[in-house]
Amino acid sequence: MMSFSVKQSGITLLELLVALAVFSASAIAILDTIVATSRVVEDLEHKTLGHWVAGNKLSEVTLKSKWPNIGVTRDQIDMADRQWFLVTKVEATARPDMRKITVEVRLNKDHEASIVDRLAFVGKLK
Repeated sequence: MMSFSVKQSGITLLELLVALAVFSASAIAILDTIVATSRVVEDLEHKTLGHWVAGNKLSEVTLKSKWPNIGVTRDQIDMADRQWFLVTKVEATARPDMRKITVEVRLNKDHEASIVDRLAFVGKLK
């Protein structure tokens, strides 16, 4: 009697399922990394633009010829196709001829936490 041996090549269904599971896990990990990176990029963009907005406001306040009054003001500024909400605090210092100016930049009008805080001191010219 003659016996023929047939050699089969290829992968089994189990091997295919294991490979698919490994690929799926890798794809999910890569997708999570991409999402996290995009959030970081968005936060950095907000902080960078927020620093520019705060710097512009500090320049505006310090370059005015009028001595800044002590108190808190709230402003809304449009820059880079976005609305920015500012809280400017002018405080007295130990020296009567100086003021401390703090500008807080927020993304939301009602949000308590600021994304950027900038500080400057202004002296009164005699």
